Amino acid sequence: FKDVEGDRAVGRRTIPIVFGEAAKYTVIFPLLAWSVGLSVFWALDYATAAVFTALATYVGVLYLRSKTISEYQVAFYWYNVSLLS
Repeated sequence: FKDVEGDRAVGRRTIPIVFGEAAKYTVIFPLLAWSVGLSVFWALDYATAAVFTALATYVGVLYLRSKTISEYQVAFYWYNVSLLS
């Protein structure tokens, strides 16, 4: 998301380029599904699962609301934090 112009310049066909504004939704739904799925798989208690899913929701909302490269960069950093946690 943060390098759409660079990707477009070299001819890459990434999700943001192919789907445009709709690409934002390709982030939030898989993040939520993945968080819930991992919470069940890991048998997390409800409180931990809620925090884990809340972080995924926060990251997804950041992507949905982002309009500038710097906003996408913030969402990208939070996405990586969620991957590490």
